[in-house]
Amino acid sequence: MTTDGAVAQKSAAAAEGTASALSSKYVMIDSTTRASRRDERPRRLVRTVEEAALVLGISRAHGYRLISRGEIRHIRLGRRILVPDRAIEDLLAGGGPGI
Repeated sequence: MTTDGAVAQKSAAAAEGTASALSSKYVMIDSTTRASRRDERPRRLVRTVEEAALVLGISRAHGYRLISRGEIRHIRLGRRILVPDRAIEDLLAGGGPGI
């Protein structure tokens, strides 16, 4: 027969084993961690024409002219025109509009 003390020790050991198993499987997240993860956004791969023009130091109108002449690669999604970051990098590197 076991005594009450032995039962308590076994229960405490079992609870501790469960807690350590859980702690290795799960990570505790506090409110600070949640807030910082919420603020993290994936890196954008495309820009609007206005944002691309700002990066290039040109006017929005000139950005649209470059796109219409084929000097900056772009993507059309319906009526929306987006400029991939890669197209901006290629243009600045002297690679032009080529893919």
